[in-house]
Amino acid sequence: MEHPRPTAVPASARRFARAETGAVTVDWVVLCAAVTGVILFTHDEVRAALRHLSDDVAEELTDSEIVRAGEVNSVEYGFDDGPGRWSGAAVTDIPGLGMALGPIGGSGGLETVSHDFIMAADIESSTITFDLYALDSLDDEAGVIYLNGREIGRMVSGHDGAYFVAADVPGVSVFGVLVVDNEHLGGFADASDGGGWDRWGTDDIMTVTIRVDDPGDVLSFGFGSTANQDTDDESFAIDNFRITGVADETGGGAGGGNGNGNGNGNGNGNANGHQTGHGQGNDP
Repeated sequence: MEHPRPTAVPASARRFARAETGAVTVDWVVLCAAVTGVILFTHDEVRAALRHLSDDVAEELTDSEIVRAGEVNSVEYGFDDGPGRWSGAAVTDIPGLGMALGPIGGSGGLETVSHDFIMAADIESSTITFDLYALDSLDDEAGVIYLNGREIGRMVSGHDGAYFVAADVPGVSVFGVLVVDNEHLGGFADASDGGGWDRWGTDDIMTVTIRVDDPGDVLSFGFGSTANQDTDDESFAIDNFRITGVADETGGGAGGGNGNGNGNGNGNGNANGHQTGHGQGNDP
């Protein structure tokens, strides 16, 4: 029995099967698809890394810090390691209080101490908290707080106690909580040498909280004083400074002091979880 002869493969088909000119094109298509997939998969991570790298460069070029959204990206100063990028004041070991930015003497109320913060693009509001020390024989002189060159509030300290006055600045809410009132904490005046220092040389501590809506690209914090004696007689100092960025309007304030107030009225506040004082100013 004869078997059918196999059908001959056309010569053109044989040439196509042996040809390798299309293999390179196929390889490149597969390789490019793989590279594109890797780029898409790692896009967010690479973008975040490049953004942080560019932020680091910006910090060095502008002598500022970047404030990004979220609690973990807050910028904090306890001043144990010096003033950092603050200008206009040195860090001193203040008797009875420890390391702080100060003493800050009188400047006629003009801004002499400052720090610029670069705000990340996704920040819609920022919260600043810090402790303000009023030291020794202040008699109704003020520590004046500035944002972007404009006064937003002041702490007034006298022999009968201290209080906070908030300025009416659109987009800014600020209040102070008095946590230590007319006590001998230390400072630079010696309360043991007589001469009326037992009554005049007392100290106050106020926790200040500031909330800024739409802070823009750069937020500049400043401070001045109306003290009119040498710093070994009367001065102010800043400690425990913290600034955070909030990515949405539902975010709340942060820091070491809280006060319950209404408008420009007074209210009872609680600071650091255990000391009770009086909150004054615009409550965020």
